Amino acid sequence: MNDYPKRYELKLRSDSSDNTYTSYTNPYDRKEKNKDRISWKSTACIMILFGVVFLKISGGENSEAILGKMDSLINSQFDISETTQVMSRFAKEASSFFVSDASELALALPVKDGKLLQGFEETTHPVFMTSVAPTGVTFAAEPSAYVYSAVDGIVTSVNANTDGTKRIVIKYDKDISIAYDNLSMVYVKEDDLIAKDSIIALLAEETPSKLKFEVWVDNTAVDPMDYIVSSVDTYVQSE
Repeated sequence: MNDYPKRYELKLRSDSSDNTYTSYTNPYDRKEKNKDRISWKSTACIMILFGVVFLKISGGENSEAILGKMDSLINSQFDISETTQVMSRFAKEASSFFVSDASELALALPVKDGKLLQGFEETTHPVFMTSVAPTGVTFAAEPSAYVYSAVDGIVTSVNANTDGTKRIVIKYDKDISIAYDNLSMVYVKEDDLIAKDSIIALLAEETPSKLKFEVWVDNTAVDPMDYIVSSVDTYVQSE
């Protein structure tokens, strides 16, 4: 004999009051089905909660950026297939903030058909006539040329220069940042996730347009040409 309660429903057909039927449903069947769905959702919530607590306690400079990425997990509404994909992407992106290896950095050209105008070398200050340590290289390109992201990363700052141009900094991982200077129009904003080779800005309108391109490793400027995989010609300015 079954020990669970049964629910019976009595329904009347419109054409005859003699024909009746009963329908049986087991409320425990529904509970068992819901239990499986609740179980994995609870596990996912607990894992995310522990992750948030850990990041809050650590207080690292990249904690806020990583916490921002968790919004995508919440927005997925825990659809099992979508959540799996989002968590996979999140793990890959978050790991880049804790693992850094500049020797494996491979940069794409920030301007197509760009030519090297000035290498990574000391310059002379125009007023004080003193030597100035290099912070990057300068590329020459067509006026108002598109500027492309040299890496996958996250935009950490978009600032205006005193001359009206703009500067973008994209963080590749916890120790490596890429800077783009002398921009006119900017198509990204802070905290945007950027894919390699995607358009991020336009160069200033001048002939030739000049892009100041910098690579910073552990807050130290390094020669970007050591990491660019494409060949680059040297620009020769006409008289």
